[in-house]
Amino acid sequence: MIVVIQCAASKRPGAGHLVSKTGRPVAFVAHPELAQVGDRYLYARPDDRSETDRAKRIVFYNSIHAPQASGCSLVKYGTDRTTNWHYECADAFLEGAIRMP
Repeated sequence: MIVVIQCAASKRPGAGHLVSKTGRPVAFVAHPELAQVGDRYLYARPDDRSETDRAKRIVFYNSIHAPQASGCSLVKYGTDRTTNWHYECADAFLEGAIRMP
């Protein structure tokens, strides 16, 4: 299982990465088309599909309106937290405390 959390405008330098088939680290960003062009990273949206992807994709959100995430199941995560809620959500998901569609 792979859990991807997209939340920040910048990435922590020491954070781990998924690696593409060509060996490039994958950096998940909201708008890959706006990322710097180069060979170091493969920029992708968390809800992008790869050529070999067959996994079910689930996007948790904590906003009034659901995000656009084509091909993904959307699950609203209810919490009073407005910042860093995604850590609580990831823990709840991994513990099986969230009902899945």
